[in-house]
Amino acid sequence: MDLQNFKKGSAKKIIQSLEIKEDQLRTIINNTNNAVRNFPPADAEQALIGALYLCTALYMGVKKERTPDEIYQAGAQFILNNFGFLSIADIKQAFELAAAKRLQVDLKAYYGTFDIEAIGELLNAYKVFRNTALNAVQSAIRKEQHRQQEEAQKEMKNADARAAFCAEVLKWVAMAQDGVPPFDTWQEIPAAKVTAAFESEALKLDGDIKNSFGSRQAQKL
Repeated sequence: MDLQNFKKGSAKKIIQSLEIKEDQLRTIINNTNNAVRNFPPADAEQALIGALYLCTALYMGVKKERTPDEIYQAGAQFILNNFGFLSIADIKQAFELAAAKRLQVDLKAYYGTFDIEAIGELLNAYKVFRNTALNAVQSAIRKEQHRQQEEAQKEMKNADARAAFCAEVLKWVAMAQDGVPPFDTWQEIPAAKVTAAFESEALKLDGDIKNSFGSRQAQKL
């Protein structure tokens, strides 16, 4: 994700439109490259089991002593197989959002333990929440990239136009110096083109430019 093109103003718009908190959006964005499936298998399992220990106890009231270790291990493997694109931070945030009723998922413990189906419902709901936020971020990035491309194209066109103006003005000066002035009076000279030539330093004020257009023009001034 090209976050260099994700502006603070875009983040504010997303936060307002999705009614998401800044820290929630930050968690999603900052952990797109921390998917648990990228961990070594043993590390992924341990990290997921740790997250399940904490979150099921904190948000579901699950009693560890009532829950066999095999349940946690099975839950960790289930998450890795089906939601491996999530980070540990995402998983913890999913439980928090459900507890805050931002995700319509029932987190009530089942006889002091939990089942894998409940975890699946939770993470599926969070996936929708997460993808909505990421799509909004990607859309904002594409808009900014498009704006930058348009600015670059505009600048290129301006540079080409300035180069053409400079060449034209230098041609006029050369004609005047050869005794074939292109204009009868100074007022006829396109000021914008001459200004562009001066700004681009194609035309310098190190001589009497006015006289270079010939005495016939000078007499008419």
